Amino acid sequence: MKKFFVFFFLIFTLFSFNISFSQNQSQDQTDVYSRQETYDYVSSFDGTSSSTTFDNTDTGGISSTMNYLLTILAVVIIVLIVFRVIQGAVIKGTLDNIYQQTKGRSFIQNAGIALIIFIFSYAILSFINPKLTGWTLATKYANTALRRMSPNTETCNPNDKYKSPNNIMDMLMQDEGSRNSIYTDTTGNPSIGVGFNLKRADAATVKNDLLRAEIPEDTVNKLLNYDRTVTIEERHIKKLLEADFESHKQMAIAFAGGQSRFSEHPENIQNVLINMTFNMGSGGISSFVNLKKALDVGDYMGVAREIVDSRYCGQVGGRCSRLANLAAPQYCVEYQKELAESMSLFSSNGGKGGCVALTNDQLEQVGTKRDGGCVPAGPIYLRKDVAQKFKEMQAAALSEANIKLEAYVGYRDDAAQVCLYNQMKGKSAVATPCSMGGNGSNHSNGTAIDLTNASIGGCGKVGACNTKEFLWLKENGGRWGFYNKLGTTDNVHWSLTGK
Repeated sequence: MKKFFVFFFLIFTLFSFNISFSQNQSQDQTDVYSRQETYDYVSSFDGTSSSTTFDNTDTGGISSTMNYLLTILAVVIIVLIVFRVIQGAVIKGTLDNIYQQTKGRSFIQNAGIALIIFIFSYAILSFINPKLTGWTLATKYANTALRRMSPNTETCNPNDKYKSPNNIMDMLMQDEGSRNSIYTDTTGNPSIGVGFNLKRADAATVKNDLLRAEIPEDTVNKLLNYDRTVTIEERHIKKLLEADFESHKQMAIAFAGGQSRFSEHPENIQNVLINMTFNMGSGGISSFVNLKKALDVGDYMGVAREIVDSRYCGQVGGRCSRLANLAAPQYCVEYQKELAESMSLFSSNGGKGGCVALTNDQLEQVGTKRDGGCVPAGPIYLRKDVAQKFKEMQAAALSEANIKLEAYVGYRDDAAQVCLYNQMKGKSAVATPCSMGGNGSNHSNGTAIDLTNASIGGCGKVGACNTKEFLWLKENGGRWGFYNKLGTTDNVHWSLTGK
């Protein structure tokens, strides 16, 4: 058996060398294993149209076949081991059986050696030519765990938007649809028209609303008994929606903290709240405690994040993406970038989620660097939409808390990232540059900024920081989409993802 697996390993190794050599000799520079995804969006900051493209590489062809063969081989080895163990457990007594037991133990030992050879062959094949296996064993388990931890990864789609984002009635029609007979909504309740829930706690109010919509009383009674054969007219649907809208708008106002607080928020956020109360009522939206906290400080990226990270998101499908995009159009773009980087963490595809080359017209100056180093002295840039928000945060910090925020490092091109990586190797964690097969840094796509030490109160880059300046940033940075989720390892670093 050992000879068979050694022979198998040698054949696969030679095959991988042959495929790898053939691919390297090809004149076609298109990577048939890669897939690029582009998301189009309109910036919530300046209203400009833009797009983001990143690699979301997947495998196929040879890699799929190779994985099937290797998986079958592993299953066969494990089944044989289990079979021999069970067989040995039931054999006892005679000298002949003792011989069979010894033979069985020898078989198990050989199968164990074969399993070790299999693991090493898989690892070596992945090293020689990663595209032959496509995904390492670690990646399969890591990505499965990631999908379980992030059940809503498919629903935060930057391209799923409302057709009429300024018309709440049209938005509700798009989400709820319009039906003239009873149907079951996404939460399991019998409804009619545009999301009019017939199974509310207050049956008397439901009946009065149906009657006010000029629906005949006999039809109303049948609807209250959930008779799905009954239909209503278009004019009834319109009247129900108008009455339903007003009651749910009052719920949204109450959730925001009253009419004055509600009016402080832009129309798109008001529409998000009305839409959510329309879908789940006051009881449902009241459970969004962290969304309320983000709302109170004007952190609309945080509002979008809480929508996407909720169980509600998994229940309503595309509505989740539309609400998140309405609250903060940039959020799902950044979410998908970060997801692509995470999914390629162990992957052989080398997904370049953070490697977004920016041109001069996509950048805006936010300060001036006075010293040299890997990032030379001169203008400090951020991506235009991020730069605008940083300047707004600068102004607010000065007016609200007399804090002067100054940029130290913003956009960092690949050459600067390579310099820093080589300089800090072995000393500090630095993102692997794009040109070296890594994903780059958030600095590489202009969405991260390092502040000067003075800006955070002089507490230093590393260690606990409880200064007035740093605490203000932690509490208020999200209002403009800036976060720091690095604990005590990098106090000066602030980005759209916090990483």
